Amino acid sequence: PSRLQAPGRSGRFSGRLSWWAGPWPVDERWWDPTQSKTGKTARVQVLVSDRASDTQALLLCYRQRRWYLEGVYE
Repeated sequence: PSRLQAPGRSGRFSGRLSWWAGPWPVDERWWDPTQSKTGKTARVQVLVSDRASDTQALLLCYRQRRWYLEGVYE
């Protein structure tokens, strides 16, 4: 099984990755030369379960060789 670990404002998040959809390439503002510095960008949706059996749906974004949390579905 795969795991997701990430530092956060309220401590460290860790959970078991149980499902994903994507990745989808991001083709936003392709005409803007100032945006070319960010490189390739993609988004993916994942389901992560923690030790308490709570499951969260997250929107992750891959940009500049790092993953970022962009959204939490409720």
